Amino acid sequence: GIKLPFRYRKGGSPRLKITELYKAMDESVPECVNLEEKEGRLHFCLFRHHDWPEPELFWIPIDFTERLPVPLRNIVREFIRQFVRHHGVCNVTEAFCYDFAIEELEDWENRDSDASPKEIRANRRLADSYQSGKRAKALKRMSGKPFCNSLEEAVRNYRTKKGKEQKLLELIREGMAQITPESPNLTDYLYDWAYEEERDFYPVGMESQVMLVYSTDDTLAECMKGFMNSDYQETYALTPVTYRFLTPETDCLFQMDDYPERLSKWLARFTRHIADNF
Repeated sequence: GIKLPFRYRKGGSPRLKITELYKAMDESVPECVNLEEKEGRLHFCLFRHHDWPEPELFWIPIDFTERLPVPLRNIVREFIRQFVRHHGVCNVTEAFCYDFAIEELEDWENRDSDASPKEIRANRRLADSYQSGKRAKALKRMSGKPFCNSLEEAVRNYRTKKGKEQKLLELIREGMAQITPESPNLTDYLYDWAYEEERDFYPVGMESQVMLVYSTDDTLAECMKGFMNSDYQETYALTPVTYRFLTPETDCLFQMDDYPERLSKWLARFTRHIADNF
């Protein structure tokens, strides 16, 4: 119902007209506005940022499951397996700064002049574990076959008197409700609102912020956090965005849901409970 405050004039610069039309649209709608090329044509793209904590890393570890009773261990690993599959979450070995961190571990004696021989050997062994050892196998297993036949039934039937295990199961039940077949996934909200073809630093992507890791506090994880912090000083983080292209075929209004907000709050409680109790 809005009359766009733009009047087309014959002659003049097409580039100037595009600029004037963009300004008119930007001042007429409550959403943020971009011009995007799509299939060889310019289209307006409306978008809004979701309320997502930044900067924050929601790294989901699996090392703590090794200290759980076997039935609970299988429940937790199966839930994490389903969660990362639903959202298309990558594991730490696929992250952009993983190779840099491995090189740093292997060359620790030249990067830290105060490092002891024991520390140098330990970091080399850690690099080997991530490339072909225990950690590599554990991460690869998370993309394999299920750990239990029915996750819902296993959660329902498991009994424990330990408060921290009961809370973990409660969080898993809550998380299962957010990865149903009808639930959105994080890829639905990926939009680089400040995209440039040529840039010195790439944004910190969602694939780095929500990630499957073996551990959140070993030396490799600390190295990767260091690289990410350094990049973050020079660029920006991609957080969930709802966006819609306006084309001649657009037949519905711009609408947002609150799924990213609910997911981030749950992720914060889930990862914090693991860190504080296991």
